[in-house]
Amino acid sequence: NLTLLDTSLNKTTFTMPSEPVVISAIYEQMTEKEIRDQLNEAVNALTIDTAFDFSEDDTWESITLQFLMLKIGLYDTSIEWESSKPNVLAVEGNKATTYRQEKDESVILNATVSKAGYSIEKPFLLIVKSNLIAKKESEVIKREAIIDFDQMNSKINLIERINLYDSNNNVINKIDKIIVDKELITTTSNRNFSVYLSDDSSDLADELAVEINSAALKKILGNLEVKTDQAIIQLNKKEIDKLNENGLDLFFRIVPLRDKLSREELTKRMREDKSVQSVVSSINEKGNVKILGTPKEIETNYSGYKTDLILPIGEFHQEDINLDNIYVYIEHSDGTIGIQKGTIIYENDTPAGYKFSVDKFSTFTLFEVEVADDSTTDPIDKEENLLPNTALNMFTYLIIGVLLFGIGVSMYYFQGRRRKI
Repeated sequence: NLTLLDTSLNKTTFTMPSEPVVISAIYEQMTEKEIRDQLNEAVNALTIDTAFDFSEDDTWESITLQFLMLKIGLYDTSIEWESSKPNVLAVEGNKATTYRQEKDESVILNATVSKAGYSIEKPFLLIVKSNLIAKKESEVIKREAIIDFDQMNSKINLIERINLYDSNNNVINKIDKIIVDKELITTTSNRNFSVYLSDDSSDLADELAVEINSAALKKILGNLEVKTDQAIIQLNKKEIDKLNENGLDLFFRIVPLRDKLSREELTKRMREDKSVQSVVSSINEKGNVKILGTPKEIETNYSGYKTDLILPIGEFHQEDINLDNIYVYIEHSDGTIGIQKGTIIYENDTPAGYKFSVDKFSTFTLFEVEVADDSTTDPIDKEENLLPNTALNMFTYLIIGVLLFGIGVSMYYFQGRRRKI
């Protein structure tokens, strides 16, 4: 084998082995700018389609089997891969082996693209599905998504339904997915870009997946909005520019936690969390934590980019909810906990959403601090549809009057009979 001595040089230096070898190489003196330009092109060319050779019907949001990864990129760049969860997705050379768990697991597969001592990292989000999944099918007919770009509003059949089955051929997981590619964005514009993946109210998906590849992202020179009925994700122009500089593709996964057990476990964790207890006590010592709406698990492949999230509050808003006492409880995948005070978003003077900012993702839960009622008012006055105390007194006087009237009539009757006798 040949040994690379110094990767920091603009040329490649080798030591010759003892045995004769044939060396086939092109030597060229390259500037740092030329190397970095080639690296950037190699990173941009490394997409979900070119980087991975998935098995059968697997795609990034539903991985079930082992797959292969690209090791040599554009301009002979080398690519090294690292898994954030080796116990779920193990990497060995250009091969990834899955170890499926009882529940779905999200994994960041990070590519380090290198040449002549310089390197750029590019992360991909992959979802390794539960070991209960036996097969996968995509429906042929796609639903309409709404694209708003450059002052044009279009309805395009983009929403793909993916059904995953267990060994008994029962559908146990439904995914609605959208891919935004460069063909969808016909022009480069400073206008904002918005894509809306609506719920199928007659057949709700268990999770939502949105993919925006780097070629499409480079055509967006304004703000980006990924809108769903479960959450809205917003990135401003400054963050989009930084994402484009690093050649990132975007992957978003939104999972509403609708099952009762997940909510009960989450409520227990929240009530035991000291940061939650501190917020509650700052408002009212006898306050209580109440989960509002459906907690959302939101995941993506990037971190360190300021992102605005809007969670809907129309699904639970009532007049007796104190909007000033709403907070968001954040459980990050790295184990850290956060609590934020966001702002209420109104539509037509009606509370519609709760907005806050993050730079990394995981599970988000809106909660209200319910204030204990310390009032000493007579409880009778608090009951609805009951008369006040004055009504009770008038009723008593009426009874007494009827009794006195009856006594008077009786006395008159007996007095009359005595005079006749």
